[in-house]
Amino acid sequence: MHLPHMIDEQARTNRWARCHPAEKLTASGVSVLLALTAASPWLPLAVAVAGLAGLSRAGVPGRVVRKALGMPVGFLLAGVAPLVLTLSQPPAAPWLPVHIAPEGLRLAAATLARSCAVTICTVGLALTTPIDDLIWMAQRLGLPPSLSATVMAVHRFLFQFTRTLATLHAAQRARLGFRGWRGTVRSLGLLTANLFTQSSQLALTLERGLVARGGISIGPRPVEAWRPIRVGTMALVGLLVGLWEQSR
Repeated sequence: MHLPHMIDEQARTNRWARCHPAEKLTASGVSVLLALTAASPWLPLAVAVAGLAGLSRAGVPGRVVRKALGMPVGFLLAGVAPLVLTLSQPPAAPWLPVHIAPEGLRLAAATLARSCAVTICTVGLALTTPIDDLIWMAQRLGLPPSLSATVMAVHRFLFQFTRTLATLHAAQRARLGFRGWRGTVRSLGLLTANLFTQSSQLALTLERGLVARGGISIGPRPVEAWRPIRVGTMALVGLLVGLWEQSR
């Protein structure tokens, strides 16, 4: 099963799927704000651990969490590498022009802690809340129907894109592609060309559907009633923790 289908399935079958989206949006939003405004890297680390614990509490399998976080966390690790490494002058170290900067190491650790905490919170929201609930909440907050239709079309496009990519890749391997260096380059070229053509046609079809539909209205799914006390408690705790962190 491909990652978008896996995320969508977990979002609809986890233990928190029937919880009101306002509660999960509040928890995710407060966690993101705490991770971004923290004065030290320890609070983002605590937010990240709490996010992983919440996913475990929601019943999301660990393999799904690893697959969902693998690509963004790898991108973050590659992004902080320039903060750690620095170039030295040739007289200082002619045999090793690249070395680790202590101040860059601290900056990279703080940046990685914040970014990983935010990533875990947003991925956790996607793994526990169906897209229908998110769009319905956005419409309740004033999102125009045209933007709702665009979000749903992009969501549908991602599913079709991954399915088309898997089909084309399987067809290339069935024709004995990806054998040797030359065969791999040729197969990748054919795969990219066919994928671009079919994706363009799919995008054009979705655009025509959006123009003909003129917007959509998402109705609420059968979820539990939202609890204002729980939402207010999460917001108050986040505010108190943020004020305490800023006053240190």
